[in-house]
Amino acid sequence: MSSGTPTLDRDLPQNRPVPPVVQDYSLPYGDRLVRQLNEDHIQDLYALYQTAWWAQDRTLKDIRKMLAHSDIVVGLYDDSRDRLIGFARVLTDFVYKARLFDVILAESSQGLGLGRYLMDTVINLPELRSVQQIDLQCLPEMVPFYEKWGFSPDLQGVITLRRHHT
Repeated sequence: MSSGTPTLDRDLPQNRPVPPVVQDYSLPYGDRLVRQLNEDHIQDLYALYQTAWWAQDRTLKDIRKMLAHSDIVVGLYDDSRDRLIGFARVLTDFVYKARLFDVILAESSQGLGLGRYLMDTVINLPELRSVQQIDLQCLPEMVPFYEKWGFSPDLQGVITLRRHHT
């Protein structure tokens, strides 16, 4: 790897100081990870959300507000198609808890290992290394996918409660 090429955080030895997070990481597929979304990325994210049953009612205005108030965002950008093809975000206190939200990958990009790459990247971010617990919600059929990163449906009797604003 040349000295001018950004390294992925997961490639750094644990005892080596972590450099500041760079905005973009190059990937071998001609894709790259982005840590800040520009307006084109936001438009692409809106289009991605329109394909997901759980996010079809999201508006551009609300997405912009959501991004402004998310602690961590990671996008997967396909240079060859000039669009955002994957996304995940995290809300956290950076010590005890983190909650992973909105893990999404364009259907045309599924089955290529990019979802695994996105998850590897998010889970191994330096900002999350000291967080004691990371939670997420998913459909039952997605549990085997997330178990690869140590997520478990066994909450030891704890249940999630939800209040809807009316």
